[in-house]
Amino acid sequence: MKWLLVLATGLAVALGGVGCEDESDDTLVGTWMATAANGQPIEAGNSFQFIFRSDGTVQQTDVFAGVTTVMSGTWSTTENIVTLVEDGTGDVVAVPYVVSGDTLTIGPPGEVFTMTRQ
Repeated sequence: MKWLLVLATGLAVALGGVGCEDESDDTLVGTWMATAANGQPIEAGNSFQFIFRSDGTVQQTDVFAGVTTVMSGTWSTTENIVTLVEDGTGDVVAVPYVVSGDTLTIGPPGEVFTMTRQ
């Protein structure tokens, strides 16, 4: 549940947060930096980043008030759902996503991040 907690925490921060056998979506591969959370710009000094690697690993980095939180794990996709599995704990979160060009929209309703490919 840490992925979900960090995703939700990343949303709060921005406003003031067993790999699967499925074939992964290559359009997610790359580094993504959040530009907005629920349509509101990310505040200066805060950041939320995903690095999706082609080998199925992922790193999430969240910076708030000078404190950096880094999580790593694996990722896979099924249709428009990305599943993240945290290293060490095995905690799993599955969230909807859409890639359009260099823009990634990720998260459940009410916790949606807009991210730009770096």
